[in-house]
Amino acid sequence: MFSGCWMCGKIQIHQCGQDGMQRVYDCRKQMKVWYLPQINQSPTSNAVVVETMKRSQKLAEESNKSCMVVTYDLAIAKIALQIQAQEKPVFDNLFISLGSFHVEKAYFCVIGKLIAESGAPHILNECGALAVGSINGFIKGKHYNRCKRIHELLAVSLEILFFEWFQKSQNNPDIVPVLQNELKCISDSPDINRYQHSKEGNDILERYRDFYEKTLAGDNGKTAQFWCSYISLMHLYHRYSRSVRTGDLEGYTNTLLQMANYFFALNHHNYARWTVKYHDNLLKLKETHPEIYEEFKDGLFSVKRTKKPFSGSPIDLTLEQTINKDAASQRIGIAAMTNSISARQRWAESHFIRTSILSHVFQEAGMHKKEDVTHGLKKHAIRKDNKTVKDIIYMIKETMNPFTEDIDSKHLYNIGTGKTAPEEVESFLLNVREAGEVQRKKFMNECRQEPGRFLAKITRQEVSTFATAGTKSKKTDVKRVAACMVRDLFGSILYASVEKRIDLAEVLKYPLTPVPLSLSCGWYNAENTKIGSDAIS
Repeated sequence: MFSGCWMCGKIQIHQCGQDGMQRVYDCRKQMKVWYLPQINQSPTSNAVVVETMKRSQKLAEESNKSCMVVTYDLAIAKIALQIQAQEKPVFDNLFISLGSFHVEKAYFCVIGKLIAESGAPHILNECGALAVGSINGFIKGKHYNRCKRIHELLAVSLEILFFEWFQKSQNNPDIVPVLQNELKCISDSPDINRYQHSKEGNDILERYRDFYEKTLAGDNGKTAQFWCSYISLMHLYHRYSRSVRTGDLEGYTNTLLQMANYFFALNHHNYARWTVKYHDNLLKLKETHPEIYEEFKDGLFSVKRTKKPFSGSPIDLTLEQTINKDAASQRIGIAAMTNSISARQRWAESHFIRTSILSHVFQEAGMHKKEDVTHGLKKHAIRKDNKTVKDIIYMIKETMNPFTEDIDSKHLYNIGTGKTAPEEVESFLLNVREAGEVQRKKFMNECRQEPGRFLAKITRQEVSTFATAGTKSKKTDVKRVAACMVRDLFGSILYASVEKRIDLAEVLKYPLTPVPLSLSCGWYNAENTKIGSDAIS
Protein backbone atom coordinates (compact mmCIF):
# COMPACT_ATOMS: atom_id res chain seq x y z
CA MET A 1 0.00 0.00 0.00
CA PHE A 2 1.40 3.39 -0.95
CA SER A 3 1.02 6.86 0.42
CA GLY A 4 2.82 10.09 -0.32
CA CYS A 5 2.67 13.74 -1.28
CA TRP A 6 -0.33 13.79 -3.59
CA MET A 7 0.41 17.24 -4.95
CA CYS A 8 0.15 18.93 -8.32
CA GLY A 9 1.41 16.60 -11.03
CA LYS A 10 1.59 19.06 -13.92
CA ILE A 11 4.76 19.67 -15.90
CA GLN A 12 5.78 23.33 -15.95
CA ILE A 13 8.57 25.29 -17.63
CA HIS A 14 10.89 27.30 -15.39
CA GLN A 15 13.48 29.97 -16.23
CA CYS A 16 16.88 29.08 -14.86
CA GLY A 17 20.59 29.56 -15.44
CA GLN A 18 22.60 32.45 -16.80
CA ASP A 19 22.13 31.20 -20.35
CA GLY A 20 18.42 32.06 -20.13
CA MET A 21 17.39 28.61 -21.36
CA GLN A 22 14.01 27.29 -20.31
CA ARG A 23 13.99 23.73 -19.07
CA VAL A 24 11.15 21.35 -18.30
CA TYR A 25 10.67 20.19 -14.74
CA ASP A 26 8.20 17.75 -13.25
CA CYS A 27 6.33 19.41 -10.38
CA ARG A 28 5.11 16.15 -8.87
CA LYS A 29 6.58 15.88 -5.40
CA GLN A 30 8.79 13.01 -4.35
CA MET A 31 6.64 10.30 -2.80
CA LYS A 32 7.26 8.13 0.23
CA VAL A 33 6.40 4.46 0.51
CA TRP A 34 5.09 2.94 3.74
CA TYR A 35 4.52 -0.71 4.49
CA LEU A 36 1.30 -2.04 5.98
CA PRO A 37 0.80 -5.33 7.84
CA GLN A 38 0.52 -8.12 5.31
CA ILE A 39 -2.01 -10.93 5.26
CA ASN A 40 -0.40 -14.33 5.69
CA GLN A 41 -2.64 -16.11 3.18
CA SER A 42 -2.82 -16.69 -0.56
CA PRO A 43 -3.34 -13.32 -2.31
CA THR A 44 -5.76 -14.85 -4.83
CA SER A 45 -8.12 -16.13 -2.14
CA ASN A 46 -11.51 -14.37 -2.29
CA ALA A 47 -11.47 -13.77 1.45
CA VAL A 48 -8.01 -12.16 1.27
CA VAL A 49 -9.03 -9.91 -1.65
CA VAL A 50 -12.12 -8.78 0.29
CA GLU A 51 -9.94 -8.05 3.32
CA THR A 52 -7.56 -5.88 1.24
CA MET A 53 -10.54 -3.95 -0.12
CA LYS A 54 -11.90 -3.38 3.40
CA ARG A 55 -8.51 -2.20 4.62
CA SER A 56 -8.32 0.21 1.68
CA GLN A 57 -11.70 1.65 2.63
CA LYS A 58 -10.46 2.09 6.18
CA LEU A 59 -7.36 3.91 4.92
CA ALA A 60 -9.55 6.20 2.83
CA GLU A 61 -11.62 7.00 5.89
CA GLU A 62 -8.54 7.71 8.02
CA SER A 63 -7.14 9.94 5.28
CA ASN A 64 -10.40 11.89 4.91
CA LYS A 65 -10.73 10.76 1.29
CA SER A 66 -14.01 9.87 -0.34
CA CYS A 67 -12.42 7.12 -2.47
CA MET A 68 -9.22 5.13 -2.79
CA VAL A 69 -7.19 3.53 -5.59
CA VAL A 70 -6.18 -0.11 -5.15
CA THR A 71 -3.64 -1.57 -7.59
CA TYR A 72 -3.41 -5.31 -8.20
CA ASP A 73 -1.87 -7.55 -10.79
CA LEU A 74 -4.36 -9.18 -13.17
CA ALA A 75 -4.84 -12.43 -11.22
CA ILE A 76 -6.09 -10.49 -8.18
CA ALA A 77 -7.63 -7.50 -9.99
CA LYS A 78 -10.16 -9.62 -11.86
CA ILE A 79 -11.30 -11.18 -8.56
CA ALA A 80 -11.58 -7.73 -6.96
CA LEU A 81 -13.59 -6.35 -9.89
CA GLN A 82 -16.01 -9.29 -9.75
CA ILE A 83 -16.45 -8.88 -5.97
CA GLN A 84 -17.02 -5.16 -6.45
CA ALA A 85 -19.74 -5.86 -9.03
CA GLN A 86 -21.44 -8.56 -6.95
CA GLU A 87 -21.35 -6.64 -3.66
CA LYS A 88 -22.43 -3.34 -5.20
CA PRO A 89 -22.53 -0.68 -3.71
CA VAL A 90 -20.37 -1.82 -0.76
CA PHE A 91 -17.03 -1.20 -2.53
CA ASP A 92 -18.09 1.54 -4.94
CA ASN A 93 -15.66 4.02 -3.37
CA LEU A 94 -12.70 1.90 -4.53
CA PHE A 95 -11.13 2.14 -7.97
CA ILE A 96 -9.45 -1.10 -9.02
CA SER A 97 -6.35 -0.40 -11.11
CA LEU A 98 -4.31 -2.86 -13.20
CA GLY A 99 -0.57 -2.89 -12.53
CA SER A 100 1.23 -1.30 -15.49
CA PHE A 101 4.35 -3.39 -14.91
CA HIS A 102 2.47 -6.65 -15.48
CA VAL A 103 0.72 -5.20 -18.53
CA GLU A 104 4.16 -4.41 -20.01
CA LYS A 105 5.36 -7.98 -19.35
CA ALA A 106 2.27 -9.38 -21.10
CA TYR A 107 2.92 -7.04 -24.03
CA PHE A 108 6.53 -8.25 -24.29
CA CYS A 109 5.19 -11.79 -24.43
CA VAL A 110 2.95 -10.78 -27.36
CA ILE A 111 5.90 -9.24 -29.22
CA GLY A 112 7.98 -12.34 -28.51
CA LYS A 113 5.33 -14.59 -30.03
CA LEU A 114 5.30 -12.52 -33.21
CA ILE A 115 9.07 -12.63 -33.80
CA ALA A 116 9.74 -16.18 -32.52
CA GLU A 117 11.71 -18.19 -35.11
CA SER A 118 11.65 -15.18 -37.46
CA GLY A 119 15.44 -15.00 -37.53
CA ALA A 120 15.74 -12.06 -35.13
CA PRO A 121 16.39 -14.18 -31.98
CA HIS A 122 19.05 -16.12 -33.93
CA ILE A 123 20.71 -12.86 -35.01
CA LEU A 124 20.65 -11.54 -31.43
CA ASN A 125 22.33 -14.73 -30.27
CA GLU A 126 24.95 -14.68 -33.03
CA CYS A 127 25.99 -11.10 -32.33
CA GLY A 128 26.23 -11.72 -28.58
CA ALA A 129 23.32 -9.51 -27.53
CA LEU A 130 21.36 -12.51 -26.18
CA ALA A 131 22.70 -15.78 -24.75
CA VAL A 132 21.33 -19.12 -25.90
CA GLY A 133 19.86 -19.89 -22.48
CA SER A 134 18.06 -16.54 -22.40
CA ILE A 135 16.21 -16.84 -25.71
CA ASN A 136 13.21 -18.71 -24.29
CA GLY A 137 12.73 -16.21 -21.46
CA PHE A 138 13.14 -13.33 -23.92
CA ILE A 139 10.47 -14.74 -26.25
CA LYS A 140 8.03 -15.39 -23.39
CA GLY A 141 8.59 -11.97 -21.81
CA LYS A 142 9.63 -13.42 -18.45
CA HIS A 143 12.75 -11.29 -17.92
CA TYR A 144 11.49 -7.71 -17.86
CA ASN A 145 14.81 -5.82 -17.85
CA ARG A 146 16.29 -8.03 -20.55
CA CYS A 147 13.21 -7.73 -22.76
CA LYS A 148 13.06 -3.97 -22.33
CA ARG A 149 16.72 -3.49 -23.29
CA ILE A 150 17.05 -6.06 -26.09
CA HIS A 151 13.76 -5.19 -27.82
CA GLU A 152 14.71 -1.51 -27.82
CA LEU A 153 18.19 -2.23 -29.24
CA LEU A 154 16.75 -4.49 -31.94
CA ALA A 155 14.10 -1.90 -32.86
CA VAL A 156 16.59 0.97 -33.07
CA SER A 157 18.94 -1.18 -35.19
CA LEU A 158 16.12 -1.94 -37.60
CA GLU A 159 15.07 1.71 -37.68
CA ILE A 160 18.62 2.77 -38.55
CA LEU A 161 18.58 0.32 -41.47
CA PHE A 162 15.15 1.61 -42.45
CA PHE A 163 16.39 5.21 -42.46
CA GLU A 164 19.38 4.22 -44.60
CA TRP A 165 16.94 2.65 -47.06
CA PHE A 166 14.86 5.83 -47.05
CA GLN A 167 17.95 7.94 -47.66
CA LYS A 168 18.96 5.82 -50.67
CA SER A 169 15.44 6.00 -52.11
CA GLN A 170 15.50 9.82 -52.00
CA ASN A 171 18.80 10.28 -53.88
CA ASN A 172 19.51 13.30 -51.70
CA PRO A 173 22.96 13.41 -50.01
CA ASP A 174 21.95 16.50 -48.00
CA ILE A 175 19.43 14.67 -45.78
CA VAL A 176 21.86 13.80 -42.98
CA PRO A 177 23.57 17.26 -42.81
CA VAL A 178 20.18 19.00 -42.75
CA LEU A 179 18.95 16.80 -39.88
CA GLN A 180 22.21 17.22 -37.96
CA ASN A 181 21.83 20.98 -38.26
CA GLU A 182 18.21 20.69 -37.04
CA LEU A 183 19.33 18.77 -33.94
CA LYS A 184 21.99 21.37 -33.18
CA CYS A 185 19.47 24.19 -33.50
CA ILE A 186 17.01 22.36 -31.24
CA SER A 187 19.65 21.85 -28.53
CA ASP A 188 20.66 25.53 -28.73
CA SER A 189 17.08 26.80 -28.69
CA PRO A 190 16.06 28.80 -25.56
CA ASP A 191 12.56 27.31 -25.73
CA ILE A 192 12.46 23.76 -27.08
CA ASN A 193 8.67 23.56 -26.99
CA ARG A 194 8.31 26.53 -29.34
CA TYR A 195 11.04 25.60 -31.77
CA GLN A 196 9.99 25.65 -35.42
CA HIS A 197 11.68 23.30 -37.88
CA SER A 198 13.22 24.76 -40.99
CA LYS A 199 11.50 24.28 -44.33
CA GLU A 200 14.10 21.71 -45.40
CA GLY A 201 13.77 19.82 -42.12
CA ASN A 202 9.96 19.75 -42.31
CA ASP A 203 10.12 18.51 -45.88
CA ILE A 204 12.45 15.63 -44.96
CA LEU A 205 10.32 14.63 -41.95
CA GLU A 206 7.15 14.65 -44.05
CA ARG A 207 8.73 12.48 -46.74
CA TYR A 208 10.08 10.08 -44.11
CA ARG A 209 6.66 9.81 -42.47
CA ASP A 210 5.05 9.13 -45.84
CA PHE A 211 7.67 6.48 -46.68
CA TYR A 212 7.11 4.85 -43.27
CA GLU A 213 3.33 4.71 -43.74
CA LYS A 214 3.68 3.24 -47.22
CA THR A 215 6.00 0.55 -45.88
CA LEU A 216 3.51 -0.29 -43.13
CA ALA A 217 0.82 -0.61 -45.81
CA GLY A 218 2.98 -3.10 -47.75
CA ASP A 219 3.92 -0.90 -50.71
CA ASN A 220 7.64 -1.57 -50.22
CA GLY A 221 7.56 -5.34 -49.74
CA LYS A 222 6.17 -7.84 -47.26
CA THR A 223 9.40 -8.48 -45.35
CA ALA A 224 9.90 -4.73 -44.88
CA GLN A 225 6.26 -4.43 -43.85
CA PHE A 226 6.61 -7.05 -41.11
CA TRP A 227 9.72 -5.53 -39.55
CA CYS A 228 8.33 -2.03 -39.89
CA SER A 229 5.30 -3.26 -37.92
CA TYR A 230 7.72 -4.55 -35.25
CA ILE A 231 9.20 -1.04 -35.01
CA SER A 232 5.67 0.35 -34.60
CA LEU A 233 5.05 -2.20 -31.80
CA MET A 234 8.03 -0.78 -29.93
CA HIS A 235 6.83 2.77 -30.61
CA LEU A 236 3.56 1.80 -28.92
CA TYR A 237 5.47 0.44 -25.93
CA HIS A 238 7.48 3.66 -25.69
CA ARG A 239 4.30 5.76 -25.70
CA TYR A 240 2.81 3.59 -22.96
CA SER A 241 5.96 3.68 -20.83
CA ARG A 242 6.34 7.44 -21.34
CA SER A 243 2.73 8.05 -20.28
CA VAL A 244 3.37 6.15 -17.03
CA ARG A 245 6.64 7.93 -16.30
CA THR A 246 5.32 11.42 -17.07
CA GLY A 247 1.78 10.92 -15.71
CA ASP A 248 0.01 11.46 -19.04
CA LEU A 249 -3.48 10.07 -18.40
CA GLU A 250 -4.75 10.62 -21.94
CA GLY A 251 -1.76 8.85 -23.50
CA TYR A 252 -2.02 6.05 -20.94
CA THR A 253 -5.70 5.45 -21.73
CA ASN A 254 -5.22 5.50 -25.50
CA THR A 255 -2.23 3.15 -25.57
CA LEU A 256 -4.01 0.62 -23.33
CA LEU A 257 -6.74 0.12 -25.95
CA GLN A 258 -4.19 -0.26 -28.76
CA MET A 259 -2.29 -2.90 -26.77
CA ALA A 260 -5.55 -4.78 -26.22
CA ASN A 261 -5.77 -5.40 -29.99
CA TYR A 262 -2.64 -7.55 -29.84
CA PHE A 263 -3.85 -9.37 -26.72
CA PHE A 264 -6.96 -10.41 -28.65
CA ALA A 265 -5.04 -11.42 -31.78
CA LEU A 266 -2.49 -13.58 -29.91
CA ASN A 267 -5.05 -15.29 -27.61
CA HIS A 268 -4.02 -13.52 -24.39
CA HIS A 269 -7.67 -13.53 -23.42
CA ASN A 270 -7.24 -12.70 -19.74
CA TYR A 271 -5.42 -9.46 -20.51
CA ALA A 272 -7.61 -8.82 -23.56
CA ARG A 273 -10.83 -9.08 -21.54
CA TRP A 274 -9.75 -7.15 -18.46
CA THR A 275 -7.73 -4.48 -20.27
CA VAL A 276 -10.90 -3.54 -22.16
CA LYS A 277 -12.79 -3.40 -18.85
CA TYR A 278 -10.07 -1.32 -17.21
CA HIS A 279 -10.04 1.06 -20.19
CA ASP A 280 -13.80 1.49 -19.89
CA ASN A 281 -13.44 2.23 -16.16
CA LEU A 282 -10.81 4.87 -16.93
CA LEU A 283 -13.15 6.56 -19.42
CA LYS A 284 -15.90 6.69 -16.78
CA LEU A 285 -13.55 7.75 -13.98
CA LYS A 286 -14.62 11.40 -14.04
CA GLU A 287 -18.24 10.44 -13.29
CA THR A 288 -17.64 7.51 -10.92
CA HIS A 289 -14.65 8.80 -8.90
CA PRO A 290 -14.11 12.55 -9.53
CA GLU A 291 -11.48 12.88 -6.80
CA ILE A 292 -9.39 10.05 -8.24
CA TYR A 293 -9.86 11.45 -11.75
CA GLU A 294 -8.25 14.73 -10.70
CA GLU A 295 -5.35 12.84 -9.11
CA PHE A 296 -4.87 10.67 -12.20
CA LYS A 297 -5.10 13.75 -14.39
CA ASP A 298 -2.20 15.16 -12.38
CA GLY A 299 -0.20 12.01 -13.10
CA LEU A 300 -0.61 10.23 -9.79
CA PHE A 301 -1.24 6.76 -11.20
CA SER A 302 2.51 6.10 -10.91
CA VAL A 303 4.97 6.47 -8.03
CA LYS A 304 7.71 9.11 -8.17
CA ARG A 305 10.38 8.11 -5.67
CA THR A 306 13.13 10.48 -6.83
CA LYS A 307 13.37 14.20 -7.56
CA LYS A 308 14.29 13.59 -11.19
CA PRO A 309 11.77 14.21 -13.96
CA PHE A 310 10.53 11.32 -16.06
CA SER A 311 10.96 9.03 -13.05
CA GLY A 312 7.44 7.80 -12.35
CA SER A 313 7.31 4.02 -11.90
CA PRO A 314 4.38 1.61 -12.17
CA ILE A 315 2.94 0.93 -8.73
CA ASP A 316 3.35 -2.85 -8.98
CA LEU A 317 6.98 -2.39 -10.10
CA THR A 318 7.55 -0.15 -7.07
CA LEU A 319 6.24 -3.00 -4.92
CA GLU A 320 8.94 -5.28 -6.35
CA GLN A 321 11.62 -2.62 -5.79
CA THR A 322 10.68 -1.83 -2.19
CA ILE A 323 9.04 -4.26 0.22
CA ASN A 324 9.75 -7.41 -1.82
CA LYS A 325 13.38 -6.42 -2.30
CA ASP A 326 13.91 -5.32 1.31
CA ALA A 327 12.31 -8.51 2.62
CA ALA A 328 14.75 -10.69 0.71
CA SER A 329 17.11 -12.65 2.94
CA GLN A 330 20.55 -14.03 2.21
CA ARG A 331 19.20 -17.29 3.62
CA ILE A 332 16.27 -17.24 1.16
CA GLY A 333 13.46 -16.12 3.42
CA ILE A 334 12.18 -18.61 5.97
CA ALA A 335 13.21 -21.74 4.08
CA ALA A 336 16.40 -22.13 6.14
CA MET A 337 14.97 -20.84 9.42
CA THR A 338 12.82 -23.45 11.12
CA ASN A 339 10.14 -26.08 10.67
CA SER A 340 8.09 -24.62 13.53
CA ILE A 341 4.69 -23.37 12.30
CA SER A 342 4.40 -20.85 15.17
CA ALA A 343 7.86 -19.44 14.34
CA ARG A 344 6.85 -19.00 10.71
CA GLN A 345 3.69 -17.20 11.76
CA ARG A 346 5.67 -14.82 13.98
CA TRP A 347 8.07 -14.21 11.08
CA ALA A 348 5.16 -13.37 8.77
CA GLU A 349 3.43 -11.07 11.26
CA SER A 350 6.60 -9.02 11.82
CA HIS A 351 7.43 -8.93 8.11
CA PHE A 352 6.37 -5.32 7.46
CA ILE A 353 8.12 -4.08 10.62
CA ARG A 354 11.45 -5.66 9.69
CA THR A 355 11.30 -4.43 6.11
CA SER A 356 10.54 -0.88 7.32
CA ILE A 357 13.55 -0.98 9.66
CA LEU A 358 15.82 -2.40 6.96
CA SER A 359 14.71 0.25 4.47
CA HIS A 360 15.44 3.03 6.98
CA VAL A 361 18.87 1.61 7.92
CA PHE A 362 19.93 1.18 4.28
CA GLN A 363 18.75 4.69 3.43
CA GLU A 364 20.56 6.31 6.38
CA ALA A 365 23.74 4.36 5.60
CA GLY A 366 23.62 5.37 1.95
CA MET A 367 23.35 1.74 0.86
CA HIS A 368 19.83 1.95 -0.60
CA LYS A 369 19.82 2.43 -4.36
CA LYS A 370 16.61 3.75 -5.82
CA GLU A 371 15.66 3.26 -9.43
CA ASP A 372 17.82 5.51 -11.56
CA VAL A 373 16.11 6.37 -14.84
CA THR A 374 19.32 7.99 -16.09
CA HIS A 375 21.32 4.76 -15.85
CA GLY A 376 21.11 4.22 -19.62
CA LEU A 377 22.59 7.70 -20.21
CA LYS A 378 25.85 7.00 -18.42
CA LYS A 379 28.96 6.81 -20.61
CA HIS A 380 29.67 3.13 -20.05
CA ALA A 381 26.02 2.20 -20.76
CA ILE A 382 25.99 4.32 -23.94
CA ARG A 383 29.22 2.72 -25.16
CA LYS A 384 27.87 -0.76 -24.45
CA ASP A 385 24.54 -0.11 -26.19
CA ASN A 386 26.20 1.52 -29.20
CA LYS A 387 28.48 -1.49 -29.63
CA THR A 388 25.50 -3.85 -29.36
CA VAL A 389 23.55 -1.85 -31.96
CA LYS A 390 26.49 -1.93 -34.37
CA ASP A 391 26.86 -5.68 -33.86
CA ILE A 392 23.14 -6.26 -34.51
CA ILE A 393 23.22 -4.13 -37.68
CA TYR A 394 26.30 -5.95 -38.93
CA MET A 395 24.74 -9.37 -38.31
CA ILE A 396 21.46 -8.36 -40.01
CA LYS A 397 23.38 -7.24 -43.08
CA GLU A 398 25.35 -10.49 -43.05
CA THR A 399 22.14 -12.57 -43.02
CA MET A 400 19.26 -10.71 -44.67
CA ASN A 401 18.53 -7.00 -44.46
CA PRO A 402 14.72 -6.62 -44.63
CA PHE A 403 15.01 -3.00 -45.79
CA THR A 404 16.49 -3.39 -49.23
CA GLU A 405 15.27 -3.78 -52.77
CA ASP A 406 17.44 -6.87 -53.32
CA ILE A 407 14.82 -9.26 -51.88
CA ASP A 408 11.54 -10.26 -53.49
CA SER A 409 8.81 -7.90 -52.30
CA LYS A 410 6.07 -10.48 -52.91
CA HIS A 411 7.16 -12.83 -50.12
CA LEU A 412 7.80 -12.67 -46.38
CA TYR A 413 11.23 -14.07 -45.54
CA ASN A 414 12.85 -15.41 -42.39
CA ILE A 415 15.80 -13.03 -42.07
CA GLY A 416 17.86 -15.70 -40.30
CA THR A 417 17.46 -18.58 -42.77
CA GLY A 418 16.16 -16.86 -45.91
CA LYS A 419 13.17 -19.21 -46.15
CA THR A 420 9.81 -17.87 -47.28
CA ALA A 421 6.90 -18.01 -44.87
CA PRO A 422 3.77 -20.03 -45.77
CA GLU A 423 0.75 -18.07 -46.95
CA GLU A 424 -1.18 -18.50 -43.69
CA VAL A 425 1.81 -17.23 -41.67
CA GLU A 426 2.29 -14.31 -44.03
CA SER A 427 -1.40 -13.37 -43.86
CA PHE A 428 -1.53 -13.55 -40.06
CA LEU A 429 1.68 -11.64 -39.29
CA LEU A 430 0.99 -8.82 -41.74
CA ASN A 431 -2.58 -8.28 -40.54
CA VAL A 432 -2.30 -9.05 -36.83
CA ARG A 433 -3.24 -5.55 -35.63
CA GLU A 434 -6.30 -5.32 -37.86
CA ALA A 435 -7.42 -8.82 -36.87
CA GLY A 436 -7.05 -7.99 -33.18
CA GLU A 437 -8.97 -4.74 -33.59
CA VAL A 438 -11.85 -6.58 -35.28
CA GLN A 439 -11.99 -9.13 -32.46
CA ARG A 440 -11.87 -6.41 -29.80
CA LYS A 441 -14.70 -4.40 -31.36
CA LYS A 442 -16.76 -7.57 -31.81
CA PHE A 443 -16.24 -8.47 -28.15
CA MET A 444 -17.19 -4.97 -26.97
CA ASN A 445 -20.36 -4.95 -29.12
CA GLU A 446 -21.38 -8.36 -27.80
CA CYS A 447 -20.86 -7.18 -24.21
CA ARG A 448 -23.11 -4.16 -24.84
CA GLN A 449 -25.87 -6.39 -26.22
CA GLU A 450 -25.58 -9.26 -23.72
CA PRO A 451 -24.78 -8.40 -20.07
CA GLY A 452 -23.49 -11.91 -19.35
CA ARG A 453 -21.15 -12.00 -22.34
CA PHE A 454 -18.18 -10.40 -20.60
CA LEU A 455 -17.21 -13.43 -18.50
CA ALA A 456 -18.17 -15.97 -21.17
CA LYS A 457 -15.54 -17.88 -23.10
CA ILE A 458 -13.68 -16.04 -25.85
CA THR A 459 -13.07 -18.19 -28.90
CA ARG A 460 -9.40 -18.84 -29.52
CA GLN A 461 -8.07 -17.62 -32.85
CA GLU A 462 -5.70 -19.62 -35.01
CA VAL A 463 -2.23 -18.14 -34.54
CA SER A 464 0.15 -18.65 -37.45
CA THR A 465 3.72 -17.42 -36.91
CA PHE A 466 7.19 -18.52 -37.98
CA ALA A 467 7.30 -20.68 -34.84
CA THR A 468 4.09 -22.55 -35.70
CA ALA A 469 4.94 -23.08 -39.39
CA GLY A 470 5.53 -26.74 -40.16
CA THR A 471 4.64 -28.01 -36.68
CA LYS A 472 2.51 -31.13 -36.50
CA SER A 473 0.39 -32.42 -33.65
CA LYS A 474 1.89 -35.54 -32.11
CA LYS A 475 0.31 -38.27 -30.04
CA THR A 476 1.03 -38.12 -26.35
CA ASP A 477 3.98 -40.25 -25.31
CA VAL A 478 2.54 -42.55 -22.65
CA LYS A 479 5.92 -43.38 -21.15
CA ARG A 480 6.82 -39.69 -20.90
CA VAL A 481 3.57 -38.81 -19.16
CA ALA A 482 4.07 -41.67 -16.72
CA ALA A 483 7.61 -40.45 -15.95
CA CYS A 484 6.40 -36.90 -15.29
CA MET A 485 3.67 -38.25 -13.01
CA VAL A 486 6.19 -40.32 -11.05
CA ARG A 487 8.50 -37.32 -10.72
CA ASP A 488 5.74 -35.06 -9.43
CA LEU A 489 4.49 -37.76 -7.08
CA PHE A 490 7.96 -38.30 -5.69
CA GLY A 491 8.29 -34.59 -4.99
CA SER A 492 4.99 -34.61 -3.09
CA ILE A 493 6.10 -37.63 -1.07
CA LEU A 494 9.43 -35.99 -0.25
CA TYR A 495 7.66 -32.85 0.94
CA ALA A 496 5.19 -34.85 3.03
CA SER A 497 7.97 -36.93 4.61
CA VAL A 498 9.79 -33.78 5.74
CA GLU A 499 6.64 -32.13 7.09
CA LYS A 500 5.32 -35.25 8.87
CA ARG A 501 8.79 -36.50 9.88
CA ILE A 502 8.34 -39.84 8.08
CA ASP A 503 11.30 -42.04 7.21
CA LEU A 504 11.67 -41.76 3.42
CA ALA A 505 13.24 -45.23 3.20
CA GLU A 506 10.01 -46.67 4.60
CA VAL A 507 7.93 -44.70 2.09
CA LEU A 508 9.95 -45.91 -0.91
CA LYS A 509 9.15 -49.53 -0.18
CA TYR A 510 5.90 -48.98 -2.09
CA PRO A 511 5.53 -48.37 -5.88
CA LEU A 512 5.19 -44.73 -6.95
CA THR A 513 1.82 -44.93 -8.74
CA PRO A 514 -1.33 -42.83 -8.26
CA VAL A 515 -3.36 -46.04 -7.67
CA PRO A 516 -2.30 -49.63 -6.87
CA LEU A 517 -0.96 -51.50 -9.89
CA SER A 518 -3.67 -54.12 -9.50
CA LEU A 519 -6.30 -51.46 -10.24
CA SER A 520 -4.42 -49.36 -12.78
CA CYS A 521 -5.28 -49.33 -16.49
CA GLY A 522 -3.35 -48.22 -19.54
CA TRP A 523 0.11 -48.25 -17.92
CA TYR A 524 3.09 -49.49 -19.89
CA ASN A 525 6.46 -50.84 -18.91
CA ALA A 526 9.83 -50.09 -20.52
CA GLU A 527 9.15 -52.60 -23.31
CA ASN A 528 5.90 -50.76 -24.12
CA THR A 529 3.89 -53.78 -22.95
CA LYS A 530 0.56 -53.02 -21.28
CA ILE A 531 0.39 -53.92 -17.59
CA GLY A 532 -2.34 -53.71 -14.99
CA SER A 533 -6.00 -54.57 -15.02
CA ASP A 534 -8.69 -53.34 -17.40
CA ALA A 535 -11.25 -53.38 -14.63
CA ILE A 536 -11.27 -49.59 -14.33
CA SER A 537 -11.57 -47.33 -17.35
